[in-house]
Amino acid sequence: MVRIFTFIFLVVTATPLSAQTSNCSAIPDRDQRLACFDSVAKTAKPALKQTATGKSDPTLAAARAAVARKLKDPGSATFDQLVLKTAPNTRGEPMEVVCGTVNAKNSYGGFTGAKPFVYILKVGEVQIVDNNASDGDAFIATAIYKRFCLGKG
Repeated sequence: MVRIFTFIFLVVTATPLSAQTSNCSAIPDRDQRLACFDSVAKTAKPALKQTATGKSDPTLAAARAAVARKLKDPGSATFDQLVLKTAPNTRGEPMEVVCGTVNAKNSYGGFTGAKPFVYILKVGEVQIVDNNASDGDAFIATAIYKRFCLGKG
């Protein structure tokens, strides 16, 4: 419970980085990386609250490509439930994301099962939820997915 409040406090109070600098995922410091995600939302233009889009949509293609780059076997990836959403960040500002699930092969050649993910359009960042992981990145991925895709948090 303390980790959740710490996460929210750090995101809200951290000094935001310029929205035009670089990809937030390249920032090594966790607190600054989280602040970057919030700061880029200031320039995000509002979109539809929730839109299911076709497979030819370039936004969904970018989301698929970004997710695939994080997988052990990108060619085996199958995507489901892809939805473009606009949800508020911790400051209540709109941020466009693509939510969905991905199933792909692991290093042993077996499918891992569908894992939820969120792709943040403005920065091109992907967070894949892995309930088996216990590191800080897994916690962040879960919190981001819940806030933007499930509307919790």
